[in-house]
Amino acid sequence: MICEIVINNISRHTDNIYHYLAPEKLNVSVGQRVIVPFGRGNKPLEGYVLGICDKSEYKNLKEISSLVDDYIYFNEKTADLIKFLHHRYFSPYCDIIKAVLPRGVSLKMVTVVYLAENDGEFIKSKVKNSLVKERIIEALKENGGSCELDELCKNIGRKSITQPLKSLLSDGVVYTELKKEEGQKDRYIKLVSLDIEREEAYRMCENLSKRARAQARVIEVLCENESVSLLELLEICETSKSVVDALEKKGIVKIVEILRPFDEELIELKEDNLTLTYEQKQAVEKIGESIDNDRNNTFLIHGVTGSGKTEVYLKLIEKCMNLGRQSLFLVPEISLTPQMVAQVKSRFGSHVAVIHSMLTVRKRYEEWKRIKDGEVFVVVGARSAIFSPLENLGLIIIDEEHEGTYKSESSPRYHTIEVARFRAKSEGATLVLASATPSFESYWRAKSGKYILIELKNRVNNQNLPSVATVDMRAELENGNYSIFSQRLKSEISKNLKNRQQTILFLNKRGYSSFVSCRKCGYVPKCPNCDISLTYHKNGDFLVCHYCDYKTEKLNECPNCGSGQIRFFGLGTQKVTDEISKLFPSATYLRMDADTTSKRFSHEEILNKFRDEKTDILVGTQMITKGLDFENVTLVGVIAADLSLYQDDFRAGEKTFSLLTQVVGRAGRGEKEGRAVVQTYYPENEIFEYASNQDYEKFYQNEIALRRQMMYPPFCEIINFTSSSDSEQTAFNALLNFRKELLREIKERNVKADVFGVQKAPMHKINNKYRFRFIMKMNYNREIYERIHTILKNLYSDSISIVVDVNPVNMY
Repeated sequence: MICEIVINNISRHTDNIYHYLAPEKLNVSVGQRVIVPFGRGNKPLEGYVLGICDKSEYKNLKEISSLVDDYIYFNEKTADLIKFLHHRYFSPYCDIIKAVLPRGVSLKMVTVVYLAENDGEFIKSKVKNSLVKERIIEALKENGGSCELDELCKNIGRKSITQPLKSLLSDGVVYTELKKEEGQKDRYIKLVSLDIEREEAYRMCENLSKRARAQARVIEVLCENESVSLLELLEICETSKSVVDALEKKGIVKIVEILRPFDEELIELKEDNLTLTYEQKQAVEKIGESIDNDRNNTFLIHGVTGSGKTEVYLKLIEKCMNLGRQSLFLVPEISLTPQMVAQVKSRFGSHVAVIHSMLTVRKRYEEWKRIKDGEVFVVVGARSAIFSPLENLGLIIIDEEHEGTYKSESSPRYHTIEVARFRAKSEGATLVLASATPSFESYWRAKSGKYILIELKNRVNNQNLPSVATVDMRAELENGNYSIFSQRLKSEISKNLKNRQQTILFLNKRGYSSFVSCRKCGYVPKCPNCDISLTYHKNGDFLVCHYCDYKTEKLNECPNCGSGQIRFFGLGTQKVTDEISKLFPSATYLRMDADTTSKRFSHEEILNKFRDEKTDILVGTQMITKGLDFENVTLVGVIAADLSLYQDDFRAGEKTFSLLTQVVGRAGRGEKEGRAVVQTYYPENEIFEYASNQDYEKFYQNEIALRRQMMYPPFCEIINFTSSSDSEQTAFNALLNFRKELLREIKERNVKADVFGVQKAPMHKINNKYRFRFIMKMNYNREIYERIHTILKNLYSDSISIVVDVNPVNMY
C-alpha cells in the first residue's frame, strides 16, 4: 500500500505530496500522523497521511517508520478539502493542516516568555516607543512574570508579536525558553470513592475521629458523596494526598482515573414561544425541504435588519437536530456577536460547541475533541470553525455573509463561503447565506439562479425601518458650526438623553487625530518603519503607527522648522468621546475600537455595560455595526460617512453602503421608533440616498452594471501578487521576474487574462519591508493555477516573500 504524505514543515521546498510505502505491520489510515525518513540523510520527520493509492510513478520508495499515535485526526473528505485549499489559495499544505486541526495537536516546541529582573526605569526606557511592547510587559507582570507565546498574543489582542519580542530580547528586557510538548491530549482526573459499605465507613469514622482526624474527614465526605475528584477532596478536607493514599492501602477507598468531563456552562433552556411571521415561516419551510431531501441547495436570505433571521436559523438547526444531523453556524466575529451565541446556547444547551480564536489552546482542543467524538449537534464559531470535524453535517449557516472577516488575510488565504460550498457539496449539506446587504458576488449568483433567493422585507415587530436624515457638513461650516457634531445630531442626542434612551455613534477611525502637521512648513511626522503618517492618541499623549506599532511622544514643536505651530487634523473615536464630554457633561459613554478591546474579554465587558443600560452613548468603529440588538437604542449617528468611500478599492462603494445600512439598522429594534443621522461632506453621492432608504436593489443594479463594464468580480476573479523584502530592488526584481514567467505561461496556453504592471503597493513600506504588487484579472483556469504553483517554487528564496491572494478583500 502506498501512502500520500505531507511533511509537517512550513517551507515551499518541502511543500509536496510524497509517496511512502506502508509496512504490513502498520495499519495506516488517511488522517493519521506518521514518522517518515526524509531526504538524503533519512532524517525522521513527522507527516500526515493525505491519501492511499495503489500505484506510484516514483521508484525506490521509502517505508513509513512508525505511527505517532493511533488517532485519526481527519477523514478522507477533509483530506480532499486540504488538497482543494492548497490548489485554490496557493498555501503550503502544512499551513492548511494547521488551520484544519486545533493548535497544539502535534509534537512541537512551545516558546515561554519570561520577564527579566530589570530596574523599572530601564524597562520603561526600552518600551517607550512601542505600544505593543508596553502591553507585553504589562501582560507578563499580570501572569506572574512568564507566559506561553500563544497565550501572550491572545492576552494583548495581537496575532503576532514577533518584531517587538525580538527587540525586547535584544535589549535584555525578556528572555525565552523552548519547552518540548507532545501537544494537547485528553485530560484525565482522579475520582475517589468508598471501597467498603457505607455503614462500615460510618463506624470507622467514629474510631478514627480522635487518633486520625484527617482520615476521618475524608471518609465522612465520601459517605455523603458517591465519588469526589481527588483535588476537590483534598481542598474540602484541607489535607494532603498521603492521607488518601493511606486509606487506599487499607482498602477503605479506591482511586480511579477517568476522562475529565467537559466543563459545560449551565444554561437554563428557554421555551420556544416565538410566533414566526409569514415570511419567516416561508423561509423555514423552503429551506427545510432541502434539508429533508438532502438536496445540497444553497440559499441566500436577503433580510432587512431586524427581520428575524436568527429565529429562522434556530428553527432550521432544530429541524436538522431532529433528523439526527449536525449544523455549523458561522458568525463574522464571535466576540462581537455574544447575543447570537447566547441565543443558540440557551436553545440547545450542552449540544452546542463554540470555536473561535480567543479560546485557550486547551479549551479549543477540548471543544474540537467533543465535535470529533460526535458529542455535539451544533457548532457556533467564527471563520476557522468552518473546519470543524462534523461527521454528519446537514446544514451550514453563514450569517452576515458579506463581511470581509470571512476572508483570511494570512496563510491559508481562503474565503469561508467557498470552503462552505465545497463542504456542503462533498457532504450533502444545505448551505444558507444571509445578510441585510449581501455581497455582490452572492446576490449575482442568486439572481443568476445558482443560489435560491429568499427575501425577508419586513421587521418582525412590524416596526418601520429607522428614519434617516442626511446632513451636509459643508453647510454646517458655512453656518459657523465647526464641531464634529452637526446641529441636528446634537439635538437628537439631547432628546435621547432626556428620554433616557441610548445612542450609538459610528466613526470608522480610531485614535484622536488622523495626522499631525506643522502649519508653518507643512511637515507631517511619519513612521520610520512604514510609509504612513502617525496618528495622535490623546489618551496617553502619544503618536502611533497602526501598522507596525511604532510609538513616540507628542510633538510640541516642529523638528523641521522649529515652530510651535503643530496642529491636529482629522478625527478619531477618541476625539468623539472628548466632544461628548464637553457638549453633554452629564452623559455616560463607552468607546469600542481596537485600542479599547486589545485585551481578552474586553468586547464582552463593554457590550455588557451597554446592554445593562448603564451607559447613554456607545462610540465605536465598525465593531459596533453588526450583531448588536439593544431595544433601548433609538438613535444612530454616523460621524463621517465619507471615510470608506474614497479608498483604493473597487468595493469601496459596496463597503460604504453596507456599513451605513448595517449601523443604521442598530436603531429601533424594539418597540420604540428608530432614527439615524448621517453626516457627510458629499451628500450628492447616490450611495447615501440608497443607504438612507435601505434600497439595496437599486444600489445593486447601478453598481453591477459598472462592474460588468469594468470586468470586476463577479464577472472575473482578481488575483493580487505581492512581494516584500528588506531590499527595495530585490522586491521589485523578484515580482518582475514572476510576472514575466506568468505572462509566458498565459501566452503559451492562449488564456484570456489581463495582467497589470508591477507597481509600488499602496502601502509601499510596512515594518521596514518594501512591497510591490501586480494584479491579474482572469476567470479560473486550472492549468494557469498549476503553473503559478510551479513559479512560486522555482522563485522561492529566504530573502523574498511572494504572496498570491485570490479575490482579496483589502488591496493595500
